[in-house]
Amino acid sequence: MAGDILYRARSAFKEFRWRGPFRFSFLVLRELLSPLLYWHVLYVFEKVAVPQSGETTKFDIQVYKGQANFARLARELVPMGQISAEFIERRLNSGDAVAVAYSDGEPVGYAWMMFSSGLELAFGTAWIVGAQEAALHGSFTHPKWRGRYVQRDLDRALMRYAYQLGIDTVYSTISALNTSMLRGSNRIIQRKSMTLVLVRVRGLNWVYRKSFGAPLESRFAAVRQMMNGEWASSMRGHKGF
Repeated sequence: MAGDILYRARSAFKEFRWRGPFRFSFLVLRELLSPLLYWHVLYVFEKVAVPQSGETTKFDIQVYKGQANFARLARELVPMGQISAEFIERRLNSGDAVAVAYSDGEPVGYAWMMFSSGLELAFGTAWIVGAQEAALHGSFTHPKWRGRYVQRDLDRALMRYAYQLGIDTVYSTISALNTSMLRGSNRIIQRKSMTLVLVRVRGLNWVYRKSFGAPLESRFAAVRQMMNGEWASSMRGHKGF
């Protein structure tokens, strides 16, 4: 019992040091209120799809697209955790690309890029991705490889890939509570285009959506709106769900 309390105290102290007092307090408040409601605060970033000069990486990074790669990706990515074979198959069918980083032939991380609308971000809120646009999602780095710039190199590989496809703008989201990714974002040439607040009240099936910096409907829609076609009138020039 005492050992468990000590472990929890050490874990909490590490979280406090990593996130800082403001984000740590915000996280604690969210967890305390989680039986009643839960929320996300996300920053939406946009960056121009141009390859950066002088890029170097110590990883072998491959970009895969299409169902012909399903068996290999399922074999390599599913054992890493955080992803299922069903998800891989569904996203490949949707036309997504995935970059995989290897070290001595071992997969150490991956990141996805989508080119069409419809992927749910959270709480029934789905992405809107326009023509000549793409969005990053579903990134993961094996725990023992974290802190070695795996995601930075994966993002660069996908940006090069998007540029080759004629993509103009790439979007991504970072949680307001994710200190390490926010610090890394400061080293990348990109612009914060929106702050998105999502709140779900448990038991009522009710979701509050609010954006700051840009209209919510410019980048996101409720999944039921997409299914009913209510969003189509404002989606000229955007790819379908």
